Amino acid sequence: MGRECGSCAACCKVPEIEEPDWSMEGEEGLMKAPFTWCRFARPGYEGSCCSIYAHRPKTCVDFTCMWLTNPRTMPEWLRPNRSHVCFVADEILEDGRKGVQVWEMVPGALSQRRIVEWMKQAQDRNGLVFKFGNIWKVGEADLDPEKFVDVMEV
Repeated sequence: MGRECGSCAACCKVPEIEEPDWSMEGEEGLMKAPFTWCRFARPGYEGSCCSIYAHRPKTCVDFTCMWLTNPRTMPEWLRPNRSHVCFVADEILEDGRKGVQVWEMVPGALSQRRIVEWMKQAQDRNGLVFKFGNIWKVGEADLDPEKFVDVMEV
């Protein structure tokens, strides 16, 4: 992959976990709503931020943010615990464009002009379509920095 997670912990908050059959030393099942902290998370802990890392469920093993998997296209400053935004690859749309889930880790993080400008460039250069919750933002007007910030602040 080329990068290491370290103390980021976005993976302990972003994904939904529905693993009723998972078990470990007296723990049975692991269920977590998306964008809530896992009960085994240790945000900011140096080393692994997951207290069950060696025994974590499949959902956690499979989860990777784009900062981790795309070091050539995701600048260092977009690391989720630095930018407070987490980008996760999503489905390929029927027209071939790539969907990207965008998770705001801290309220207001998506109003940072630097992030909005990067998203605009990524959309233009790579044909990415950003998904915020259940709303897809498609096209140049939707990622115009001024309009985008207004939409996100509502």
